[in-house]
Amino acid sequence: MSSEVSERALREIYLRPFQVAIREAKPWAVMSSYNRVNGVHASENAYTLLDILKGEWGFEGIVISDCTARTVPTLQRRTGFGNARSCAVDGRPCAGGGQTRPSQRGGD
Repeated sequence: MSSEVSERALREIYLRPFQVAIREAKPWAVMSSYNRVNGVHASENAYTLLDILKGEWGFEGIVISDCTARTVPTLQRRTGFGNARSCAVDGRPCAGGGQTRPSQRGGD
């Protein structure tokens, strides 16, 4: 099953609360969902994870998925999943696998 959502609804209704949270809270990590949006699993969606979250919103932290949610090798490569031991979009290990807070955040 997939939720079919227009670009406008995606941005104005569904992504807006996350955009505010990223801007205001400046989290080090976010977790993607497994659901399909417009036919693509959210945990493998290059458009929302890379173009919007990392690109437009400037998110510098890591994005973690349920490691078993990754299903399509081609999409895994497009979104930055490096290998089977990596859950983060940027290829860092899964939570509990030695992750550290991004250094650009300083000592806060």
